[in-house]
Formats: sequence, structure tokens, C-alpha cells
Amino acid sequence: MGEKSITEIISEFSEESRQVAQKSQEIKDVSADIKESIILFEKTLQEEHRRTERKNAALMESFDEFFHKFENKEVKAELSVDDKNSILSLEKRLKLFNWSIYGFIGAGILSLAILITAGSLATQFYLKSVQTKSEVKAEIFAEMEKEGKGFYNKKEVDDLVRDIKIVNEWINNNPKDSRGLLQYRDGKLSK
Repeated sequence: MGEKSITEIISEFSEESRQVAQKSQEIKDVSADIKESIILFEKTLQEEHRRTERKNAALMESFDEFFHKFENKEVKAELSVDDKNSILSLEKRLKLFNWSIYGFIGAGILSLAILITAGSLATQFYLKSVQTKSEVKAEIFAEMEKEGKGFYNKKEVDDLVRDIKIVNEWINNNPKDSRGLLQYRDGKLSK
């Protein structure tokens, strides 16, 4: 490909210029359409705003008129004698109820104090009684030791009494054989 002539270059440039001009015209047309749409939308918006303000003003007038009608009106509410007596009776009962609650709270606190005091006294009494029982037992054991007595297991004592009865019976039935046993016993006791 060779070089292009100036006429060809100018012709291409003119063609491209014409296309750019055409595109420019299209953009101008679209821009004009957008401007028209925006202006139309703005007019519609302003019209809606005016309509809304008119409706708002009408509503406020209706509102003012409605309350103006009731502005100078007095509403009388009277209770019958029975209703008044009922309310006074209820008021008296509520006062009594309040005092009852205070009474219950006071009784609860007093009961709690009595419970704590009784528990403390019961604990002290129990500790003293256990200590006293121990002291009484110690005194009894000391007196029995002085007298040469003591506490023994009942089964062992019963076994000893039975064995003594058997030996005494044998001594009575066999006097000759029992002399050796008696001498042995006397010898053991003298030591």
C-alpha cells in the first residue's frame, strides 16, 4: 500500500468530520430531549407540591375548625352518690390493706428475730446439757471408783455368775475332790 494522496486524506477527514457532526447532532437531540423531560418532570413536581400544600392547608383548616367547635364546650362529669360512697369505701379498704401489709412485714421480722434467738438459746442449752451430762458421768465414775465398783458388760457378769453356780454345785456334790480346788483358790487369793 502506498501513500495516500492529499485528496484521499481530505476526503477521509471530511467523511469522519461529517460522522462526528452527525453524532454531535444526535447527542444534541438526546440532550434536548433530556432537558425537556427534566423540565416536564420539574413542572409536574411543582404542580404536585402545590396540590399537596393545598390539601395540607385544607386539612389544617378542617382540623382547626373541628377543635374550634370543642374549644368552648364544657364537659361535666358527675358521680352519683353511690359511686362516691363506693370510692370512699375503696379508699378506706386500701388504707386498711396498706396497714395490714405493714403489720405482716413487722410480724415477719419479729418472727425471724424470735426464730434466731430461739435457735441460739437452743444451741447454748444443748451444749450446756452435753457438758453437764459429761460432768455428771465423770462424778458418778469417780464415786464408783472410790467405792470399788465399776461398770461391767452384763453378758460377762451373767457368764461369771453361771460359772460360779456350776462350781459351787460341783463343790457341794464332790466335797473330797473339791478340797484341792479350794486350796488352789486360797493360794491364788493370798498372793
